[in-house]
Amino acid sequence: MTGLFNKRYYDIAIRKEYKKALRFNQIFSLVLLDLDDFKQINDTKGHLFGDEVLANFGKFLLSYSREEDIICRYGGEEFIVILPEITGDGALMYAERIRKILKEDVFFKKYKITFSGGISTFPHNGKGLEELFKSVDKSLYAAKYAGKDCIIKSTGNKRRFKRFNKSWNIQYQCLSDSYNDNKHQMEEVISQDISIGGLRFESKEDLKLDSPIFLKLGIPDNDELVLSGKVLWVKRINKESFSYGVKFNDIDTKDANKLKKILPDDFQNLSNEYYL
Repeated sequence: MTGLFNKRYYDIAIRKEYKKALRFNQIFSLVLLDLDDFKQINDTKGHLFGDEVLANFGKFLLSYSREEDIICRYGGEEFIVILPEITGDGALMYAERIRKILKEDVFFKKYKITFSGGISTFPHNGKGLEELFKSVDKSLYAAKYAGKDCIIKSTGNKRRFKRFNKSWNIQYQCLSDSYNDNKHQMEEVISQDISIGGLRFESKEDLKLDSPIFLKLGIPDNDELVLSGKVLWVKRINKESFSYGVKFNDIDTKDANKLKKILPDDFQNLSNEYYL
């Protein structure tokens, strides 16, 4: 349907590329792409239209790739590209180029179809194939988490997102069963650091791991950002206070853009270099 290789062929091709890279001391990159909100496309416009999107996207990738690049439909709305002898920066340039061209394509522009992508490079992001794929999969997840319609290149850092030591007034409420639960009141605290994926704050309230959290963050232009998350870690500071790390739940594009207003100016200079 897409005119591309399938996952079975990918499994064969990646092993060949891996052996070649080991033998000749070469590098190669993986680019994992995922069409944004594809389930919604199928649900609203039908599976036949969904198939048309997949077919057109396959043709699109072939049109803007090199002959030596290996493009496969990995499964569903996911596509993976093997880029022989291409660095991570080169793979990022390739992915950003096709992402921008897609926005001007008549078909994809008409239906506002975008994609997110992750990048990993051998051997910098994984010396084995399993580790390399986990790296590209995590970077794709980070792109989805950052609001979609973007490309994230794995850096190999153990942290998922770069954190900024920034104090910010926030309100939070711990929820037990539902958003209507009034067991816990809204509390005002100051965050110690914040990232696109979560934040840290101190409180006298004794919260448990995995507790659901409701957050309100004031942002510039008299706006407000409302997010949900969960307690990822807890550290006792003294007899009365605790330090909490909160991970945000999935953030949509609108909220991700609002969150970026809170982060320092140097966040914009990160480009697509997140800590993964």
